[in-house]
Amino acid sequence: MTSKGNLTMKVPQNATIDKLWRGSIDMHIHPAPDAKKDRRVDSIQAALDAQEAGMRAIVLKSVYYPTAPLAAAASRIAPNVKVIGSLCLDYECGGLNTEVVMCQAALGAKVLWMPTMSAIQCRKGFNLEGGITVLDSNGKVLPVVTQILKIVKDYNMVLCSGHLPFNETVPLFEEAKRIGITKLVATHPLVELAWPPMSIDEIKKLASMGAYIEHEFLCCMPLMGRYDPKKIVTAIREVGAEHTIMVTDLAQVTDAPPADGMRMFIATMLQLGVSEAEIELMVKTNPAKLLDLD
Repeated sequence: MTSKGNLTMKVPQNATIDKLWRGSIDMHIHPAPDAKKDRRVDSIQAALDAQEAGMRAIVLKSVYYPTAPLAAAASRIAPNVKVIGSLCLDYECGGLNTEVVMCQAALGAKVLWMPTMSAIQCRKGFNLEGGITVLDSNGKVLPVVTQILKIVKDYNMVLCSGHLPFNETVPLFEEAKRIGITKLVATHPLVELAWPPMSIDEIKKLASMGAYIEHEFLCCMPLMGRYDPKKIVTAIREVGAEHTIMVTDLAQVTDAPPADGMRMFIATMLQLGVSEAEIELMVKTNPAKLLDLD
């Protein structure tokens, strides 16, 4: 046991880390190819790495293309891990387009992200014009978004907030609940990139609506913000592990491969005092419920 400031850290054992790593689920991986940057692994390598680690499932995500076809191909090569496709409603994938959503859902995409890099607050943060919103000028959810949500409900998909701000996420989730969607995820709301993070009170509000709060390990990396993982622990304590999922958001060339990143994330949370039972909820039980793996 070591001490650093006011924090007492426990050094976890390899056996404990590996027990939690086996059977874990990473719902947020960015594989190659990527239109704008190199990636550490492609979909097949990500699947093979997860299979070797004994992970249960991974979700492939891309801003630039739907990943259901890649997931199907990777599953053939790594049959002992569930590889799941997704769709981001960004410009490059058709934006708010019901035909695209319907097609990808039919192809097996289980996760739908609202606009990420195409969201207004994201583009504004990177000094880009334009952007996609899910609300009209009166703050109401756009009719096309309601149509998309109905497809999400029909195909029992997971609805993720993407890079929408809090003031768009709340009415989106309210509309989703009205339609009958129960699988809601607030996408890394504490991450501070080119826009401000949500507050603890805001994420508690989203959790009270039935959303799972997603925490990613990428933001803790040296070149991606150096986010203090103790803040993640604080958020877990405030919201509860039963309302939380842990993901990596990895495959950047500067960082560990996603499968190893999940192990590192688990080890870090253990070191900071998060219990084995809590981690089981966040990397196994909760994502399994979202993805219908049970």
